[in-house]
Amino acid sequence: VTIKACANQACSSLYTGNVTLTLSATNGASWVGGDSVTLTNGQAIKSLNKVSSGETKLSVASANVLSSNSEVCFENSVQDSACTFSFADTGLKFSSIPNQVAGLNSPSKVQLQVIKTDTETGACVARVTPTASVKFAYQCTDPVSCIAGQAFTVDGSAISSNPESAVSQYTALTRSFDSVNARTEFTIKYTDVGKIRLHAMLELAAQNGQPALTLQQQSNEFIVRPDRIIVQSVNR
Repeated sequence: VTIKACANQACSSLYTGNVTLTLSATNGASWVGGDSVTLTNGQAIKSLNKVSSGETKLSVASANVLSSNSEVCFENSVQDSACTFSFADTGLKFSSIPNQVAGLNSPSKVQLQVIKTDTETGACVARVTPTASVKFAYQCTDPVSCIAGQAFTVDGSAISSNPESAVSQYTALTRSFDSVNARTEFTIKYTDVGKIRLHAMLELAAQNGQPALTLQQQSNEFIVRPDRIIVQSVNR
């Protein structure tokens, strides 16, 4: 969960003063490392745990600074007035994606795994699926719109671009998942530079008494930097 102290209504500018918050989460959810968080340069990232499925309501219990407005929550760039977060028994999990270099294949493969909750331990285990059609998309977050003519590829196949405001366009790719970890691996490449987030959607058929599900997940934000910058002298 990304927490920001906004200096204006659009949150295009952050309040960078000292901010310490005590967070709240209902319905058995807990904040990893405790419910206190201190914002650095106006923002912080905090993880949330819940061992059973269901919704939890997020809020700020207390703060060391007063805000002129109550907290506002967004999920996938869409405002959520209820400020709830849903936990599912089954989901997708991206491996952490490091920063990349424009025009080059990722030096390490990105992993996407289908996981489900072990009903006895509450731990995440693999939900096996052999070959499946996975819908991929990428989202430009800085700049907030993607440049026309540029391409983001998954194992050489171009996927759909989306602006920071919302993700609605996906490209379906056939992926093979291993039988032990329900995991697929792939290289990525982006021809432009900027801050990017990768998205995946997978429809699972009913299996062994488990219902049919549509799973969605997004990766961490990562930066794609220029391969090199060349400065040439000009003789006049």
